[in-house]
Formats: sequence, structure tokens, C-alpha cells
Amino acid sequence: MKVPVINSDGSQIHWIDINDISNVQRQKNDIVVHTNNGTFYQITALDDWKLLLGTTFIRIDSGILVRKDVIKEFDSKLQVVHLKDGSMLSVARPRIPLVKEAIEETNAK
Repeated sequence: MKVPVINSDGSQIHWIDINDISNVQRQKNDIVVHTNNGTFYQITALDDWKLLLGTTFIRIDSGILVRKDVIKEFDSKLQVVHLKDGSMLSVARPRIPLVKEAIEETNAK
């Protein structure tokens, strides 16, 4: 099994085999993964998840990433997106144009 980790400067995501891990340590707020090929960090920040998930996901609020194709509609009165599974998520005001663009992009396919 492989797990995603980031390199020490946070610029790249690597998939490492669990058999290559020699030890895992907590250092302050980080989980540090040591291998024979170097030291990596567990993906814990939303920015790192965004990097991993790519352009199919958008940030709709400071703590929320959502896959574009699961957005059903945007409710401007409540300032939320309704997802295809029936759930709702809040949208930050500066992210509204991005959400509307994602809906148009998905509907155009």
C-alpha cells in the first residue's frame, strides 16, 4: 500500500510504499515520515490536499474543498452549495465567482 506524503519544503507530493517507511514521529504539529529515500511529512494542510486532488476540486471556504462535479447548485440567498448527495456547504463570499464558474463548467460537459 502507498501513502501520500509531502517533501520537506511542501512543494511536491510523493507516494511512498509503507514497506519503505522506517519510522514515523510526531514533531510539534507535524507527523514526520522517515524512509531510506529521505524525510517526508504527512499531508495535513488543506493546501496540500488541494495540491494532491488537483483541479477537479475547488476551495469554497477557508476549510472546505469540494469536487466540482458533485455541486448541484448554488443558493445565493443562503450562500451555500447544494451537493448531489443532498448535503449543503457554506461558500465564502470571495469564492462565489469560482463556484458559479465550476457549475457552468460542469453543466457544459
